[in-house]
Amino acid sequence: MSVTDDAFADPMPVPAVEKIIGVPNSAIMLKELAHLDADTEELVSHARLAGVGYVDHEGLPCSRFITGDPCPVRVLDQQRLVVVIDDEPPPADLSPVGLLLLFPGVGEVLRINGRFATDAAEPWTIRIEEVYVHCSRAVQRARLWELPTPRPRDLPEAQFTAGHLAGPLDDPDVAWLMANSPFLIVSSYGPDSTADTSPRGDAAGFVHRIDGETLAIPDRNGNKRADTFHNLAGDMRIAIAALVPGTDRIAVASGIAMMTTDPDLLTAMSKDGRVPQAALKMRVRDARTMTATKLREMHLWDESSRDGIEQVPNLNAIASKQIARRSATSNPLLALLLRPLNAVPGLMDRLTSFGLNRALVQEGYSPGPAAPLEPIPVRVTSVHRETDDTVSVRLRPQHAWRPGRFRFRFRPGQYYTIALEIDGRVERRSYSVSGPQSRRLQLTVRREPDGTVSNYVNERLRRGDRLRVTGPRGDFTPPIHQDHDLVLIGAGSGITPLYTVIRTALRRREKHQGKGRIVLIYGARDEAHVIFGRQLQRLARRFPERFVLRLHLSRPSPAWQQKPGRISVATLREDFAELGIDKDASYWICASDAMMDTVNAALIELGIPPRAIHEERFTQAAAIEDAPLEPTEVTIRRGTTETARLRVDPGRSILQAALDADVKLPYSCGVGNCGECAVQLLEGTVHMATRNCLTKKEIDDGVILTCVGRPATPAVVVDSAQRRNRDTDLGSGFTTWATAYR
Repeated sequence: MSVTDDAFADPMPVPAVEKIIGVPNSAIMLKELAHLDADTEELVSHARLAGVGYVDHEGLPCSRFITGDPCPVRVLDQQRLVVVIDDEPPPADLSPVGLLLLFPGVGEVLRINGRFATDAAEPWTIRIEEVYVHCSRAVQRARLWELPTPRPRDLPEAQFTAGHLAGPLDDPDVAWLMANSPFLIVSSYGPDSTADTSPRGDAAGFVHRIDGETLAIPDRNGNKRADTFHNLAGDMRIAIAALVPGTDRIAVASGIAMMTTDPDLLTAMSKDGRVPQAALKMRVRDARTMTATKLREMHLWDESSRDGIEQVPNLNAIASKQIARRSATSNPLLALLLRPLNAVPGLMDRLTSFGLNRALVQEGYSPGPAAPLEPIPVRVTSVHRETDDTVSVRLRPQHAWRPGRFRFRFRPGQYYTIALEIDGRVERRSYSVSGPQSRRLQLTVRREPDGTVSNYVNERLRRGDRLRVTGPRGDFTPPIHQDHDLVLIGAGSGITPLYTVIRTALRRREKHQGKGRIVLIYGARDEAHVIFGRQLQRLARRFPERFVLRLHLSRPSPAWQQKPGRISVATLREDFAELGIDKDASYWICASDAMMDTVNAALIELGIPPRAIHEERFTQAAAIEDAPLEPTEVTIRRGTTETARLRVDPGRSILQAALDADVKLPYSCGVGNCGECAVQLLEGTVHMATRNCLTKKEIDDGVILTCVGRPATPAVVVDSAQRRNRDTDLGSGFTTWATAYR
């Protein structure tokens, strides 16, 4: 590849960059320091992962992730620090370097720029020229520190035809890692011999493959510094490093790059109908994967890595103090405003987090990094019967817990887990939200024949009763902003998450004049068992151009004027032929296992691509036959450390026993559907009543779900290292890698 490639011969100049991206607020620039101060010096010692970009001894751009035990960076003094990059020769003296420090569980990063001083006693010594705290949306968009980590997706096996010239991105290992990475660093180099390393993050697979030697990275709204694009205006050299959380593999690539606003490319990178403001287009000269053994040894994505998170200095507070200090003379009014805000511990952090989360939600992302959810004490305000076997329950926080204007915030399609005491035992179940975001939370519960909790809620729960809820959780969150058709298919109580999606999407699309329709194909036994039947009919009348309702009743009354029958391949074929579904539509299914399998097979048969199909299963765990009659001991380990021993009574799950004993284990749905509680079985036998979210390989590898796992033998040992076994959201770039080899 030649660096004079015609497609990259005309980089976008700085004025054009600033016209598109804008210029940063003056307060943003006040965070910059010329060296470490006491706050940032302490902060460096808490970093566990760093991204570093530099120019090697041959003048080629490089980007790497480094870790250390405990810290990948060592401070010599407030103007010098040391990094160590294994198996690499030290760079040339005075060559530029950009450093990005990350802290497990923390959304903000510390960025440090400077130059290598190889004449020092330490060959990887950096002389600092610039330090600042960066409130990185990239970390939040990528959900980088979420526990457990998402499961990577496989790509089709690469098969190159005769005469095909494979580019560096056609390496199967590189392609797999790029397709699954939610987070990478981009290192660029300024015309004045400076360097910068910036974070980029989004849903796994956000990097787009254009061809075997070209990729593109979306650039969404941020703080408008645009260091990378400013640098590329004068020096097109670039390097990136990408990681997949929970693995020890890293992909690195180098080449040249430019900023682009190609409308077709940006449209392909859209999220919920919002296109990025620009993209970084990179011509790759070299790409390879590396094994970072220390990434595995540091356990950065284990729960234990969060043990010291409360000791990490508050980065937002540090940034605010720096702005106040530097604005004392240049902007006295700003300094005066910040003084009382900085005086209240935690206030600036809450304000900054609020602004960041609001911006992320407006972009269609989850608000903030995932964190352990605090149970919310609530009181029942009403129980409304929807059908003879289904009720909707409204809950509000107890005033002593959170007074004032507290609102339940969630994404349409998510669920909460309720905990209530029934006959002396605390039972937990998860139910989808069926109402809008407000000060009251509405959950809808359908009675199951042998369901302890669902029967209690339907028959015995009353206004004024108290319980606890935890959430929200779940990734069954259809796009509500897109201009494409949104096809929702459900049966029975599967309408619950879909109903919230329908109401929200119709309101948003009406407000923003979206063109895509909402199509609901819903199956029930008869008219009396159509949950939210009257409400759905009202919506169909109110939004005749935007909302299409198709009901399929298996045993309707004589008054029913349509053809009876269940949802099937035949009925779906008829519905789709009549409705003319958009070719770019997405399909979201929520039903029982049997119905889910039927619908999924039907969609595939009808030519719907698997990537467009999304599922939410709600099968309840069934009883285990031949369960032991005596209590069984289960030992919980984290890594090689024993953390607890549980006495599991007959018929109880491992999770139930842990909660009874106040032993903290990750969980969410409680019925084997989400995979949040997945752990590794080391010894013994555990039976699972249902395991909807586990693949055959995971089951063969000994992965179990504690929420539905009941020990069949004593001395069962479970490794509680965090891992997620459900699929995660995918970026729009994933398919550009997956389809390259078909």
